[in-house]
Amino acid sequence: MTVIAVKIDKKEITIGADSLLLRGDVCDSRCVKIFQTNGIILGTAGYYSDLILFYIFCKTHVPKTPTDDGLIDFMSEYYDWMKKKTDQKEFDDSIKIFIYKKKVFYINGFEVMVIKKYGAIGSGKKYALTALHLGNSVKESLKVASYFNPYCGAPFTIIKIKR
Repeated sequence: MTVIAVKIDKKEITIGADSLLLRGDVCDSRCVKIFQTNGIILGTAGYYSDLILFYIFCKTHVPKTPTDDGLIDFMSEYYDWMKKKTDQKEFDDSIKIFIYKKKVFYINGFEVMVIKKYGAIGSGKKYALTALHLGNSVKESLKVASYFNPYCGAPFTIIKIKR
């Protein structure tokens, strides 16, 4: 389970994630849930294997444009690539926060939306969104989510990008 939060202001974009990794009902280890590669920053809520596969794809591919349409085409290209690499017939079901060329997107399959102020994904999203809405930082929103949701936990990864 996961919480990934992002906040956009005039000076910077801040994204953060918890690091709790559950295997079934066991807290197995800690993991990184935000990756940077090829000018892309991405965080994913869902199966860790989906995050790793998408990260590998992003190492050699970028969207043609940082727009909704550009990301939809990018996701179509990813699913075609994924089918060839894995022989999987179904799309991954992970939800993503995707930052490219200083634009922030929410991606769920082919559902793509620009995030303009703040956003969150994962099992702790409602707590993080509430904290962000009340003016708190990304780090504080992750702390709130981890306090109320037993499936989220520290330490946290925080990345800041100047605008």
